[in-house]
Amino acid sequence: MYSLDTLNTARDLEAAGFAPKQAEALVTAISRADEQLATKNDIAQLATKTEVQELKSNVATVEVMVKAIEGKIGSLRAEFRLLFGFQSAIILAIFAHMLEII
Repeated sequence: MYSLDTLNTARDLEAAGFAPKQAEALVTAISRADEQLATKNDIAQLATKTEVQELKSNVATVEVMVKAIEGKIGSLRAEFRLLFGFQSAIILAIFAHMLEII
């Protein structure tokens, strides 16, 4: 991480012609601004947090979709049971009718 050497920077500014108070004020302003800057690590952590939030959101969406599919599968099973019951009844009726003919 970068750290501003405030004493040496103030001395450099004074050597360049700044008054001591001006150099001190400028170094203080730069130090305050520097504290607010994001580092590469800060940005990487933020990106990671955002990615994790997106993944959690995607997982939640998939879970909702899976529950909807499970519900549809349950409905289809009930319909198949009903159809199978009708089919079985029809087959039994055909056999009963065939036995009556014989």
